[in-house]
Amino acid sequence: MKRLIFALVFTLGFSGMAQTKTELQKHYEAFYNEMRL
Repeated sequence: MKRLIFALVFTLGFSGMAQTKTELQKHYEAFYNEMRL
């Protein structure tokens, strides 16, 4: 499950990197916070 989420985040990141970096960062931060908890 965790690996799948990480893969999804990375894929989304590579795609959204060119579009919006701030939005991506927010999503990544949210995922990171969820993983920590």
